[in-house]
Amino acid sequence: MMTKSLLGKGVFFSLCLVVLCSGCYSFKGFTIDPETTSFFVTNLENRAPLANPGLAQEFTEKLKLQLRNETRLKINQERPDLEFSGYIADYRVSAEAPNAQQGSALNRLTMVVHIDFKDNKSEKNNYSQDFQFYYNFSSTETLAAVQDDLNRKLSSQIINDIILKTFNNW
Repeated sequence: MMTKSLLGKGVFFSLCLVVLCSGCYSFKGFTIDPETTSFFVTNLENRAPLANPGLAQEFTEKLKLQLRNETRLKINQERPDLEFSGYIADYRVSAEAPNAQQGSALNRLTMVVHIDFKDNKSEKNNYSQDFQFYYNFSSTETLAAVQDDLNRKLSSQIINDIILKTFNNW
């Protein structure tokens, strides 16, 4: 008899917890103020001397797309609640793994994107930060052969980092 009572209380407590937390927890891992409804991404500049000329524009469009797809926010150029601006700060290839033939077995493509974020509803959320990621590729491959694939991977990871930084309250 006592076990049924405890079991009932446990189920009731669990249901209450689920109902209470359903409004404050996001399964994506981030929350957005309910009053925040819009964003705008200024076209990023390319300040890295070795970057593909179209990289900044491609990155800008991917950031916009991911913000539209993963949040409920709408693009608003006139009076956005959230504003993203920045530039491709660095884009370089470096040798990473020396080999016996006095060369390198691996090359590393590194991309650094500087983002200035402005929350027009709450200044405490503003930030200015560099986001960086890299991928290694075999020295037997040319940058031209792997560049498109690596640019997609680098952009995707950096955009994820930007979104996590922006919407995670850590």
